[in-house]
Amino acid sequence: MSNAALRRRWSTPDGAMLAAQAAAFLSQGGDTRGAELFGTFQGRIDLRGLTFEDPFVAPRLDGRGRTTGVTDDFVELDGVHLANIDLSHSRLRSFRFFGVAIENCVFDQADCTDWRMWNTHVRDSSFLGAKMRGSALAALAEPGPVAETALPLWTGVCFDGADLRDTSMSAGAVNSCTFERSKLDRATFENVSISDCRFTGSIKRAEFFGYPRGGSGPRCRPMTRVDFSEAHFVDVTFRGCRFVDVQFPEDQRLLIVEDIHSLAPLALPLLAGDSLEERIARALIENVGPPDPSDSTAVFEAVGEDDPAFDLIAQVLERARTASRDEHYPLE
Repeated sequence: MSNAALRRRWSTPDGAMLAAQAAAFLSQGGDTRGAELFGTFQGRIDLRGLTFEDPFVAPRLDGRGRTTGVTDDFVELDGVHLANIDLSHSRLRSFRFFGVAIENCVFDQADCTDWRMWNTHVRDSSFLGAKMRGSALAALAEPGPVAETALPLWTGVCFDGADLRDTSMSAGAVNSCTFERSKLDRATFENVSISDCRFTGSIKRAEFFGYPRGGSGPRCRPMTRVDFSEAHFVDVTFRGCRFVDVQFPEDQRLLIVEDIHSLAPLALPLLAGDSLEERIARALIENVGPPDPSDSTAVFEAVGEDDPAFDLIAQVLERARTASRDEHYPLE
């Protein structure tokens, strides 16, 4: 059935009444009448193509006379359990989730732009080709320590081909998920424990922080068994990260430095000159210092085949490593 045909189901007079029932069904967390009301598709309750109106955006002038917008009328789901539902090709923009559990649901090719998810768990679900741009997919409703069971969680989720540009995850864990050829431009993973995941395709200007930048709460676990071997980094940042059995891209030059915090003080004096490559190398090494935790691993990425600054970083760090092992080795 085509995307248009799926949406026509909800646009007739009877379909509009059915859509209102579907909205109530979701807000109440589903019930035993779902299959009877909406039918099933491949074993899941069939809500494919369901379309919600976009939130109302009211114009407002700021203090400088510029027009901005105030958005209201969100669809909010609070504390519900959504299981065995197919929402493929649906329009679900700007949904708000508070302590929701999502299990065995399908959002393939759905429009999930501008989602906000607090303390929400998503298990064994698919967002194949979904539009999720600008969403905050893992956040805490309140600052400070929380029980591990209340942390946001994504496990067994397919993000293949999804548009995750400008998205953020700022707490919890991502386990056994796939990001094959997902659009991850400017995505941010902050203090998120990532394990048993696979990333492929180009990853541009994404950021991975292995600690909470606000300084509160426990630090996430090391990135473990993550496969980037078929990915390609373009200005990707790793700050404060630790790696266990992580495979990095095979087709580009990267420098992985586990002891960067002990080497940086020895390496920086070797970059006292004013050449362009020295200034770039010095800035890149300084950029992996505090507030990163002292056991962090640095990842330096070469820009193209000929990158003098990258080569210089490799040279001065190797000289610093040799000097750290031999107190008689001259650094000058």
